[in-house]
Amino acid sequence: MKSSYHAWLRQAALLGGLFALLLLVSGPAHAQLKLKNAIMADRVDAASVPSNPAPQPGDTISVAIFVDTRGLERSDNRLAAYEAKLTWRPDILEYAGYTPAAPPWNNPSVVESGVASGRLDWQAFVQGGVARANINVIHVNFKVVGTPGSSTSLDLSFSALTTSILGNLLPFLSVTNGSVLVTAANRPPQFTITIPDTSMDAGDTLEVAVAATDPDGDAITLTPGTLPGFASFADHGNGTGTFRFTPGFDDFGVYPNLQVTATDNGVPPLAATTSFTLTVRQVENPPRLAPIADQTMNEGDTLAVGIEANDPDGDDIALAVNGLPAFGTFINNNDGTGKIIFAPDFTHAGVYQLEVTATDDGTPPLSDRKTFTLTVNNVNRKPSLQPVANQTMVEGSVLELALSASDPDNDSLFYFTANLPAFGVLINRLDGTAVLRFAPSFADGGIYGNIVIIVRDDGTPSPLSDSTAFTLTVTEAAEPILCQVEILSPDSGFVSCDTTVTVCFSARATGGLAPLTKVCKINGEVTPDSYCRPEHHHGGMHFHRCHRRRVRCG
Repeated sequence: MKSSYHAWLRQAALLGGLFALLLLVSGPAHAQLKLKNAIMADRVDAASVPSNPAPQPGDTISVAIFVDTRGLERSDNRLAAYEAKLTWRPDILEYAGYTPAAPPWNNPSVVESGVASGRLDWQAFVQGGVARANINVIHVNFKVVGTPGSSTSLDLSFSALTTSILGNLLPFLSVTNGSVLVTAANRPPQFTITIPDTSMDAGDTLEVAVAATDPDGDAITLTPGTLPGFASFADHGNGTGTFRFTPGFDDFGVYPNLQVTATDNGVPPLAATTSFTLTVRQVENPPRLAPIADQTMNEGDTLAVGIEANDPDGDDIALAVNGLPAFGTFINNNDGTGKIIFAPDFTHAGVYQLEVTATDDGTPPLSDRKTFTLTVNNVNRKPSLQPVANQTMVEGSVLELALSASDPDNDSLFYFTANLPAFGVLINRLDGTAVLRFAPSFADGGIYGNIVIIVRDDGTPSPLSDSTAFTLTVTEAAEPILCQVEILSPDSGFVSCDTTVTVCFSARATGGLAPLTKVCKINGEVTPDSYCRPEHHHGGMHFHRCHRRRVRCG
């Protein structure tokens, strides 16, 4: 085997010489180009990998040696031979032999003469070579003899590494060396607070602490075993934890072998377990009230709320309601059930807190309580407006209508109108009343229908209103038809022109109801006001040309 291996090395050396000759003949530039294109992209990796890089004293480990030729570009580059050396500190690792790799690398030539000083040499040759792969070529075995905290590197080197195409692979080789750090033997955690067998009453709450430490200073995780449904466990993350037990009144009994395990994070992880027994004593059970939801209703409505309680021990139950408002009535059926009837009027808006109590007749008597909130919403009621009858008035006169309304909630009231004629005015007095005033002119005669009066409150959650409507009839004023002018002074008959005379007269309307209006016509022409200045029913009239006649008054 050695002769074949050495012949292969001589061939590899010859190939190396041919590469050197190529450099001399082709010149530096040509050789560099060749190397760049054909050689420089190739790569070979090797490594020494310990099975356990952090063993403890007395452990046995194995160091695997790998040669990875997958970085060679050509697929026909086949690894054929190598010479290797591994060194280490013999005071840390004691050589314990080697294990051949899988075929075809299972027949290495090993030199063990230097193992006492921390050196192993070996070589191998495979006829025809081995295709590109990550090849495990040998396992070197050791016993750990160093003390905790000591370490050694696993230095791997090659004096020869050849393939069928490139020949010498050493220029393309990269080696990664493993190392070993001796660690102390892991010790398990220890409980510093254990839990003795414990008893409690059903219905009570019990918290039990537990604690553990690790002699190596490792972190500890606390894990409970199987627990009853009323139990829980909290790991506080610092080696301490707490059990919490809340058994119901039906959970009495004995619960043996309740466990908690403390596990460290050492190598390998180690654990310790402690256990205890919990006894839950049976006790007198209180009655149990069914939950009562919060209630909401409106003023003026009626609401019934059911009450129901039972006693696990079969005791009789007495029900009571605290905080019952005046508009509430409690009906007790004397069998653990009942109901509360609420009938608030429109003065009872608000929020009411009530408590229902169920008490059994056991020894001693026990109770259960439930509270709930009743909310009575405010309900706004509409105001009431006094109706307004249809109205009639005469042109030129004034009519005032008093408006009034009431509100059952005593809200403030405001008045509004619709279809109000232009000669109408609404006056809000801001005391719940108003005045509607009409003053039509002599041109406003007619019928004004559907005059709407609206009153609105300021109640919550939204204002409400009431309204009424009526018709206003405005009649035309009756015009006097004739005025009989009677001359009272002796100055009667014809007078000279351009002569000023004073006559006394009286006028009386021959028809209609309108006030007297005195207008003189002289020769059929209406005189200016300056010529006719009546006072009450008597007055003086100054004119130039006039004769006694019947004149029209308008």
